[in-house]
Amino acid sequence: MKLPVSYHQQRMWFIDHFERDYLYEGGPVYHNIPLSLTIEKEVSTEEIYRAFTQLINRHDILRTKIIREGDQIFQLITSPDDAEIKELLNESSDLKENQEELRKVSFDFENELLVKAFFERLDNYTRILFVFHHAIVDRYSLNILEEDFLSFIAHPEQSLGFTMQYKDFSEWEQTVDPYETELLVNYWRKKLDNIQVLYVPTDSERIPVHVYEAATSAFSFSKDSLQSFVAINGTTSQIVTLAAYKMALAKFSGLSDIVIGTLMNMRSDLTESTVGAIENLVVLQSVLEENTTLSDACLVVSKTWETAYNNKEIPFDKLVVEINPKKDMSRTALFDVLYLYDKYDAVTEEQDEPFSYKNQGLGKYDLNLLVQERETTFDFILTYNNLYFKPETITTFLESIEDILKTATEHEDTLRGIAVF
Repeated sequence: MKLPVSYHQQRMWFIDHFERDYLYEGGPVYHNIPLSLTIEKEVSTEEIYRAFTQLINRHDILRTKIIREGDQIFQLITSPDDAEIKELLNESSDLKENQEELRKVSFDFENELLVKAFFERLDNYTRILFVFHHAIVDRYSLNILEEDFLSFIAHPEQSLGFTMQYKDFSEWEQTVDPYETELLVNYWRKKLDNIQVLYVPTDSERIPVHVYEAATSAFSFSKDSLQSFVAINGTTSQIVTLAAYKMALAKFSGLSDIVIGTLMNMRSDLTESTVGAIENLVVLQSVLEENTTLSDACLVVSKTWETAYNNKEIPFDKLVVEINPKKDMSRTALFDVLYLYDKYDAVTEEQDEPFSYKNQGLGKYDLNLLVQERETTFDFILTYNNLYFKPETITTFLESIEDILKTATEHEDTLRGIAVF
Protein backbone atom coordinates (compact mmCIF):
# COMPACT_ATOMS: atom_id res chain seq x y z
CA MET A 1 0.00 0.00 0.00
CA LYS A 2 1.55 3.31 -1.13
CA LEU A 3 0.74 6.32 1.04
CA PRO A 4 1.89 9.94 1.36
CA VAL A 5 5.05 10.54 3.35
CA SER A 6 5.13 13.08 6.15
CA TYR A 7 7.14 16.28 5.83
CA HIS A 8 9.66 14.78 8.23
CA GLN A 9 10.05 11.65 6.11
CA GLN A 10 10.59 13.77 3.00
CA ARG A 11 13.57 15.41 4.70
CA MET A 12 14.94 12.08 5.96
CA TRP A 13 14.70 10.57 2.47
CA PHE A 14 16.36 13.59 0.84
CA ILE A 15 19.27 13.63 3.31
CA ASP A 16 19.86 9.92 2.87
CA HIS A 17 19.61 10.18 -0.93
CA PHE A 18 21.96 13.18 -1.11
CA GLU A 19 24.62 11.96 1.33
CA ARG A 20 24.68 8.24 0.50
CA ASP A 21 28.07 7.30 -0.99
CA TYR A 22 28.86 11.02 -1.37
CA LEU A 23 29.55 12.13 2.18
CA TYR A 24 29.14 8.72 3.83
CA GLU A 25 29.93 5.36 2.29
CA GLY A 26 26.83 3.20 2.45
CA GLY A 27 24.71 6.07 3.76
CA PRO A 28 24.64 8.30 6.86
CA VAL A 29 24.03 6.65 10.23
CA TYR A 30 23.65 9.70 12.47
CA HIS A 31 19.85 9.45 12.25
CA ASN A 32 19.87 6.00 13.86
CA ILE A 33 18.06 5.93 17.20
CA PRO A 34 18.91 3.07 19.58
CA LEU A 35 16.74 1.48 22.24
CA SER A 36 18.66 -0.70 24.69
CA LEU A 37 16.82 -3.04 27.07
CA THR A 38 17.88 -5.50 29.75
CA ILE A 39 15.34 -8.15 30.76
CA GLU A 40 16.19 -9.66 34.12
CA LYS A 41 15.59 -13.25 33.12
CA GLU A 42 16.71 -15.57 30.37
CA VAL A 43 14.32 -15.31 27.42
CA SER A 44 14.31 -17.94 24.70
CA THR A 45 15.06 -17.12 21.08
CA GLU A 46 11.51 -18.17 20.20
CA GLU A 47 10.03 -15.76 22.76
CA ILE A 48 12.15 -12.88 21.45
CA TYR A 49 11.20 -13.63 17.85
CA ARG A 50 7.51 -13.89 18.72
CA ALA A 51 7.50 -10.59 20.65
CA PHE A 52 9.45 -8.86 17.87
CA THR A 53 6.97 -10.15 15.28
CA GLN A 54 4.04 -8.95 17.39
CA LEU A 55 5.69 -5.54 17.70
CA ILE A 56 6.14 -5.22 13.94
CA ASN A 57 2.59 -6.35 13.27
CA ARG A 58 1.16 -3.88 15.80
CA HIS A 59 2.88 -0.80 14.35
CA ASP A 60 2.63 -0.35 10.57
CA ILE A 61 5.52 2.11 10.53
CA LEU A 62 7.93 -0.71 11.48
CA ARG A 63 6.88 -2.48 8.26
CA THR A 64 7.31 0.62 6.10
CA LYS A 65 9.79 1.36 3.34
CA ILE A 66 10.18 4.82 1.80
CA ILE A 67 10.29 4.57 -1.97
CA ARG A 68 10.55 6.88 -4.95
CA GLU A 69 8.52 6.64 -8.13
CA GLY A 70 9.36 9.37 -10.61
CA ASP A 71 9.27 12.65 -8.71
CA GLN A 72 7.09 11.29 -5.91
CA ILE A 73 8.11 9.74 -2.58
CA PHE A 74 5.77 7.31 -0.82
CA GLN A 75 5.46 5.20 2.28
CA LEU A 76 5.11 1.57 1.29
CA ILE A 77 3.62 -0.59 4.04
CA THR A 78 4.73 -4.19 3.56
CA SER A 79 3.75 -7.59 4.94
CA PRO A 80 7.08 -9.28 5.72
CA ASP A 81 7.11 -13.05 6.00
CA ASP A 82 8.85 -15.02 8.75
CA ALA A 83 12.12 -15.19 6.83
CA GLU A 84 12.24 -11.40 6.34
CA ILE A 85 11.51 -10.77 10.01
CA LYS A 86 14.24 -13.18 11.07
CA GLU A 87 16.71 -11.25 8.92
CA LEU A 88 15.97 -8.17 11.04
CA LEU A 89 16.67 -10.02 14.29
CA ASN A 90 20.24 -11.10 15.01
CA GLU A 91 21.82 -12.90 17.95
CA SER A 92 25.04 -11.23 19.07
CA SER A 93 27.74 -11.99 21.60
CA ASP A 94 29.17 -9.28 23.87
CA LEU A 95 26.26 -7.01 22.98
CA LYS A 96 27.07 -4.41 25.61
CA GLU A 97 30.64 -4.06 24.33
CA ASN A 98 29.65 -4.10 20.66
CA GLN A 99 26.51 -1.97 20.72
CA GLU A 100 28.34 1.22 19.71
CA GLU A 101 29.25 -0.37 16.37
CA LEU A 102 25.93 -2.15 15.97
CA ARG A 103 24.13 1.18 16.27
CA LYS A 104 25.90 2.33 13.10
CA VAL A 105 24.03 -0.05 10.80
CA SER A 106 23.15 1.55 7.46
CA PHE A 107 19.56 1.39 6.21
CA ASP A 108 18.46 1.18 2.58
CA PHE A 109 15.20 3.16 2.51
CA GLU A 110 13.76 1.61 -0.64
CA ASN A 111 14.79 -2.01 -0.21
CA GLU A 112 14.54 -2.81 3.49
CA LEU A 113 12.65 -1.99 6.64
CA LEU A 114 14.14 0.74 8.81
CA VAL A 115 14.58 -1.32 11.96
CA LYS A 116 17.06 -3.93 13.13
CA ALA A 117 17.36 -5.79 16.43
CA PHE A 118 20.15 -7.62 18.21
CA PHE A 119 19.92 -9.81 21.29
CA GLU A 120 22.17 -11.67 23.69
CA ARG A 121 20.93 -14.43 25.99
CA LEU A 122 22.85 -14.85 29.24
CA ASP A 123 22.31 -16.99 32.34
CA ASN A 124 20.04 -14.69 34.32
CA TYR A 125 19.13 -11.93 31.90
CA THR A 126 18.71 -11.01 28.25
CA ARG A 127 19.95 -7.92 26.44
CA ILE A 128 18.09 -6.44 23.48
CA LEU A 129 19.28 -3.63 21.22
CA PHE A 130 16.86 -2.12 18.71
CA VAL A 131 18.14 0.31 16.09
CA PHE A 132 15.54 2.45 14.31
CA HIS A 133 15.95 5.13 11.68
CA HIS A 134 14.59 8.52 12.68
CA ALA A 135 12.34 8.38 9.60
CA ILE A 136 10.08 5.95 11.49
CA VAL A 137 10.43 6.86 15.18
CA ASP A 138 10.99 9.78 17.52
CA ARG A 139 12.15 9.75 21.15
CA TYR A 140 8.61 9.39 22.47
CA SER A 141 8.11 6.33 20.26
CA LEU A 142 10.84 4.54 22.19
CA ASN A 143 8.74 4.59 25.35
CA ILE A 144 5.81 3.06 23.45
CA LEU A 145 7.97 0.40 21.79
CA GLU A 146 9.68 -0.52 25.04
CA GLU A 147 6.38 -0.92 26.88
CA ASP A 148 4.80 -2.93 24.05
CA PHE A 149 7.78 -5.25 23.59
CA LEU A 150 8.05 -6.02 27.31
CA SER A 151 4.30 -6.65 27.41
CA PHE A 152 4.60 -9.14 24.55
CA ILE A 153 7.47 -10.89 26.38
CA ALA A 154 5.53 -11.11 29.65
CA HIS A 155 2.07 -11.79 28.19
CA PRO A 156 2.38 -13.14 24.64
CA GLU A 157 -1.35 -13.78 24.26
CA GLN A 158 -2.34 -10.31 25.43
CA SER A 159 -4.09 -7.94 23.05
CA LEU A 160 -2.91 -4.35 23.49
CA GLY A 161 -5.93 -2.81 21.84
CA PHE A 162 -6.28 -0.11 19.20
CA THR A 163 -3.51 2.27 18.22
CA MET A 164 -3.67 4.90 15.49
CA GLN A 165 -1.05 4.32 12.80
CA TYR A 166 1.55 6.81 11.57
CA LYS A 167 0.08 6.71 8.06
CA ASP A 168 -3.03 8.35 9.51
CA PHE A 169 -0.89 11.14 10.96
CA SER A 170 0.87 11.61 7.60
CA GLU A 171 -2.46 11.86 5.79
CA TRP A 172 -3.76 14.33 8.39
CA GLU A 173 -0.73 16.58 7.77
CA GLN A 174 -1.86 16.98 4.16
CA THR A 175 -5.37 18.12 5.18
CA VAL A 176 -4.55 20.90 7.66
CA ASP A 177 -6.54 24.09 7.01
CA PRO A 178 -4.40 26.30 4.69
CA TYR A 179 -5.57 29.39 6.57
CA GLU A 180 -4.23 28.01 9.86
CA THR A 181 -0.96 27.15 8.14
CA GLU A 182 -0.69 30.65 6.70
CA LEU A 183 -1.18 32.21 10.14
CA LEU A 184 1.63 30.08 11.57
CA VAL A 185 3.95 30.78 8.64
CA ASN A 186 3.36 34.51 9.01
CA TYR A 187 4.06 34.34 12.75
CA TRP A 188 7.36 32.52 12.27
CA ARG A 189 8.37 34.62 9.27
CA LYS A 190 8.02 37.75 11.39
CA LYS A 191 9.66 36.10 14.41
CA LEU A 192 12.65 34.84 12.44
CA ASP A 193 13.07 37.83 10.14
CA ASN A 194 16.69 38.98 10.33
CA ILE A 195 17.51 36.59 13.16
CA GLN A 196 21.15 36.42 14.10
CA VAL A 197 22.57 32.98 13.41
CA LEU A 198 24.21 31.57 16.52
CA TYR A 199 27.81 31.25 15.39
CA VAL A 200 29.38 29.12 18.07
CA PRO A 201 33.19 29.41 17.83
CA THR A 202 34.79 26.17 16.67
CA ASP A 203 38.28 24.76 17.06
CA SER A 204 38.62 24.03 13.34
CA GLU A 205 37.39 25.62 10.14
CA ARG A 206 33.89 24.65 9.06
CA ILE A 207 33.79 22.30 6.08
CA PRO A 208 31.75 23.66 3.11
CA VAL A 209 29.44 20.61 3.06
CA HIS A 210 28.09 19.59 6.45
CA VAL A 211 29.77 16.46 7.79
CA TYR A 212 29.42 14.97 11.22
CA GLU A 213 31.26 12.79 13.71
CA ALA A 214 29.53 12.41 17.07
CA ALA A 215 31.21 12.50 20.46
CA THR A 216 29.70 12.82 23.92
CA SER A 217 30.54 14.49 27.22
CA ALA A 218 28.43 14.78 30.36
CA PHE A 219 28.08 15.86 33.97
CA SER A 220 25.48 15.37 36.71
CA PHE A 221 23.92 17.98 38.98
CA SER A 222 22.12 17.53 42.30
CA LYS A 223 18.38 17.28 41.84
CA ASP A 224 17.63 18.64 45.32
CA SER A 225 19.72 21.77 44.73
CA LEU A 226 18.14 22.54 41.39
CA GLN A 227 14.60 21.93 42.59
CA SER A 228 15.10 24.34 45.49
CA PHE A 229 15.93 27.04 42.95
CA VAL A 230 12.90 25.99 40.90
CA ALA A 231 10.61 26.37 43.92
CA ILE A 232 12.00 29.77 44.91
CA ASN A 233 11.58 31.12 41.38
CA GLY A 234 8.22 29.53 40.64
CA THR A 235 9.43 27.90 37.44
CA THR A 236 10.28 24.40 36.16
CA SER A 237 13.45 22.32 35.92
CA GLN A 238 13.13 22.37 32.15
CA ILE A 239 13.10 26.17 32.01
CA VAL A 240 16.00 26.51 34.47
CA THR A 241 18.25 24.10 32.57
CA LEU A 242 17.31 25.67 29.23
CA ALA A 243 18.07 29.14 30.61
CA ALA A 244 21.46 27.98 31.95
CA TYR A 245 22.25 26.44 28.54
CA LYS A 246 21.37 29.68 26.77
CA MET A 247 23.44 31.73 29.21
CA ALA A 248 26.45 29.48 28.63
CA LEU A 249 25.93 29.81 24.86
CA ALA A 250 25.81 33.60 25.21
CA LYS A 251 29.09 33.53 27.10
CA PHE A 252 30.65 31.05 24.64
CA SER A 253 29.59 32.94 21.51
CA GLY A 254 29.70 36.54 22.74
CA LEU A 255 26.17 37.04 21.35
CA SER A 256 22.97 38.11 23.10
CA ASP A 257 20.44 36.82 20.54
CA ILE A 258 20.47 33.08 21.18
CA VAL A 259 18.66 30.97 18.57
CA ILE A 260 18.48 27.23 19.18
CA GLY A 261 16.00 24.44 18.52
CA THR A 262 14.10 21.90 20.54
CA LEU A 263 11.63 19.07 19.97
CA MET A 264 8.02 19.40 21.08
CA ASN A 265 5.62 16.49 21.21
CA MET A 266 2.73 16.90 18.75
CA ARG A 267 0.75 13.91 19.98
CA SER A 268 -2.92 14.19 20.86
CA ASP A 269 -5.14 11.74 22.73
CA LEU A 270 -5.66 9.88 19.44
CA THR A 271 -1.94 9.54 18.68
CA GLU A 272 -0.73 8.98 22.25
CA SER A 273 0.25 5.37 21.46
CA THR A 274 1.29 5.99 17.84
CA VAL A 275 4.83 5.06 16.86
CA GLY A 276 6.37 7.47 14.37
CA ALA A 277 8.19 10.78 14.04
CA ILE A 278 5.48 13.05 15.45
CA GLU A 279 7.68 15.31 17.58
CA ASN A 280 8.29 18.62 15.83
CA LEU A 281 11.39 20.80 15.73
CA VAL A 282 10.66 24.29 17.05
CA VAL A 283 12.86 27.40 17.12
CA LEU A 284 13.60 29.00 20.51
CA GLN A 285 14.85 32.57 20.05
CA SER A 286 15.69 34.64 23.14
CA VAL A 287 17.65 37.84 23.75
CA LEU A 288 19.67 37.74 26.97
CA GLU A 289 20.97 41.11 28.09
CA GLU A 290 24.48 41.46 29.45
CA ASN A 291 24.75 40.61 33.17
CA THR A 292 21.47 38.68 33.10
CA THR A 293 20.92 36.55 36.21
CA LEU A 294 19.67 33.00 35.97
CA SER A 295 16.41 34.10 37.61
CA ASP A 296 15.90 36.79 34.97
CA ALA A 297 16.96 34.45 32.18
CA CYS A 298 14.28 32.01 33.34
CA LEU A 299 11.63 34.71 32.87
CA VAL A 300 12.83 35.42 29.33
CA VAL A 301 13.17 31.77 28.38
CA SER A 302 9.80 30.87 29.89
CA LYS A 303 8.12 33.44 27.64
CA THR A 304 10.09 32.12 24.67
CA TRP A 305 8.94 28.57 25.40
CA GLU A 306 5.31 29.60 25.84
CA THR A 307 5.07 31.48 22.54
CA ALA A 308 6.94 28.76 20.64
CA TYR A 309 4.65 26.11 22.12
CA ASN A 310 1.56 28.07 21.10
CA ASN A 311 2.82 28.19 17.50
CA LYS A 312 4.35 24.72 17.19
CA GLU A 313 1.71 23.13 14.96
CA ILE A 314 3.39 23.77 11.61
CA PRO A 315 5.80 20.96 10.62
CA PHE A 316 9.35 22.29 10.81
CA ASP A 317 10.24 20.97 7.37
CA LYS A 318 7.26 22.74 5.82
CA LEU A 319 8.18 25.94 7.68
CA VAL A 320 11.72 25.87 6.26
CA VAL A 321 10.32 25.55 2.74
CA GLU A 322 7.85 28.38 3.31
CA ILE A 323 10.25 30.95 4.79
CA ASN A 324 13.16 29.79 2.60
CA PRO A 325 16.11 30.92 4.77
CA LYS A 326 19.49 31.59 3.20
CA LYS A 327 21.04 28.24 2.35
CA ASP A 328 24.38 27.21 3.82
CA MET A 329 25.44 23.65 2.99
CA SER A 330 27.78 23.63 5.97
CA ARG A 331 24.94 24.06 8.46
CA THR A 332 21.50 22.78 9.38
CA ALA A 333 18.48 24.97 8.65
CA LEU A 334 17.80 27.84 11.11
CA PHE A 335 19.90 26.51 14.01
CA ASP A 336 22.92 24.31 14.78
CA VAL A 337 22.27 23.91 18.51
CA LEU A 338 19.59 21.70 20.06
CA TYR A 339 18.13 21.37 23.58
CA LEU A 340 16.20 18.31 24.80
CA TYR A 341 14.68 17.41 28.15
CA ASP A 342 13.59 13.97 29.35
CA LYS A 343 12.19 12.67 32.59
CA TYR A 344 13.57 9.28 33.52
CA ASP A 345 11.30 6.29 33.18
CA ALA A 346 10.97 3.72 35.94
CA VAL A 347 11.93 0.93 33.53
CA THR A 348 14.86 2.61 31.80
CA GLU A 349 16.21 3.80 35.15
CA GLU A 350 17.08 0.18 35.90
CA GLN A 351 18.95 -0.43 32.66
CA ASP A 352 22.73 -0.58 32.45
CA GLU A 353 22.58 2.30 29.99
CA PRO A 354 19.40 4.32 29.45
CA PHE A 355 18.27 4.37 25.82
CA SER A 356 18.80 8.10 25.51
CA TYR A 357 22.23 8.29 27.12
CA LYS A 358 24.13 8.65 23.86
CA ASN A 359 21.57 11.16 22.57
CA GLN A 360 21.87 9.82 19.04
CA GLY A 361 19.66 9.87 16.00
CA LEU A 362 18.42 13.44 15.92
CA GLY A 363 20.69 15.00 13.30
CA LYS A 364 24.14 16.49 12.99
CA TYR A 365 23.93 19.50 15.25
CA ASP A 366 27.07 21.26 16.43
CA LEU A 367 25.83 20.98 20.02
CA ASN A 368 22.94 18.80 21.18
CA LEU A 369 22.24 18.94 24.92
CA LEU A 370 19.99 16.36 26.54
CA VAL A 371 19.01 17.10 30.14
CA GLN A 372 17.74 13.90 31.69
CA GLU A 373 15.89 14.13 34.98
CA ARG A 374 16.72 11.07 37.05
CA GLU A 375 15.95 9.95 40.58
CA THR A 376 18.59 12.01 42.42
CA THR A 377 20.33 13.98 39.67
CA PHE A 378 19.93 15.87 36.45
CA ASP A 379 22.27 14.41 33.84
CA PHE A 380 23.54 16.89 31.25
CA ILE A 381 24.61 14.88 28.19
CA LEU A 382 26.13 16.87 25.35
CA THR A 383 26.51 15.24 21.94
CA TYR A 384 28.74 17.38 19.74
CA ASN A 385 30.42 17.38 16.35
CA ASN A 386 33.88 16.02 17.04
CA LEU A 387 35.17 17.50 13.77
CA TYR A 388 34.70 21.04 15.08
CA PHE A 389 35.28 20.87 18.83
CA LYS A 390 38.14 19.55 20.93
CA PRO A 391 37.15 17.61 24.05
CA GLU A 392 38.72 20.26 26.28
CA THR A 393 36.58 22.97 24.65
CA ILE A 394 33.44 20.98 25.38
CA THR A 395 34.59 20.35 28.95
CA THR A 396 35.00 24.10 29.45
CA PHE A 397 31.55 24.74 27.98
CA LEU A 398 29.88 22.18 30.24
CA GLU A 399 31.74 23.61 33.23
CA SER A 400 30.22 26.98 32.34
CA ILE A 401 26.71 25.52 32.53
CA GLU A 402 27.56 23.82 35.81
CA ASP A 403 29.04 27.02 37.27
CA ILE A 404 25.91 28.99 36.34
CA LEU A 405 23.76 26.45 38.15
CA LYS A 406 26.08 26.19 41.16
CA THR A 407 26.26 29.95 41.59
CA ALA A 408 22.49 30.27 41.40
CA THR A 409 21.71 27.38 43.73
CA GLU A 410 24.45 27.78 46.34
CA HIS A 411 24.35 31.53 47.05
CA GLU A 412 21.30 33.32 48.36
CA ASP A 413 22.54 36.65 47.03
CA THR A 414 22.32 35.26 43.49
CA LEU A 415 18.71 34.31 44.11
CA ARG A 416 18.11 37.99 44.88
CA GLY A 417 19.50 39.02 41.52
CA ILE A 418 23.30 39.19 41.39
CA ALA A 419 24.55 38.25 37.92
CA VAL A 420 26.21 34.92 37.25
CA PHE A 421 28.11 35.99 34.14
